[in-house]
Amino acid sequence: MTAEAIKKEFLKDYTAYFTEQELRPVDEKRLLSMVDDAISKIKPVSKVKVKHVVKRVYLKPAYSSYKMRSSGLMTMTNAKAEQILKQVAKDHGITVEQIKSNRHHMHLVSARIDFTKRVFEESPITPYKFIGQILGGRDHSTIVNYKKSIIENTR
Repeated sequence: MTAEAIKKEFLKDYTAYFTEQELRPVDEKRLLSMVDDAISKIKPVSKVKVKHVVKRVYLKPAYSSYKMRSSGLMTMTNAKAEQILKQVAKDHGITVEQIKSNRHHMHLVSARIDFTKRVFEESPITPYKFIGQILGGRDHSTIVNYKKSIIENTR
């Protein structure tokens, strides 16, 4: 099967799958880019291998547990994260530097948890490591604990 035939069949299968799952699809151009990337990594090329790579590498992390709220894959950019961080600092009456600091004062921790909550509301697939880096180089396990705190407080 040629690469072009694999692309066409993948698009057909993809559209059917996401319609059935009631998920909002990634735009066709972006999907074809994912398929091309997968094809370039696989030798010899087969339909099954391409499907596996695209679903596992690109689509499953984004769609596995979330029904997407907006078009395409939702990602958090540094600029958007910094904007949210500035807004949280303003709302809490502190500076961004204080939020990023190593201090463990309750009002600072509360602001960090609020930031984490807002990031996940905006983009639920944002990696914990990314949030930790924005918050002054914190470990992903800190963000996991913040998320647990958010869940406990919403009960």
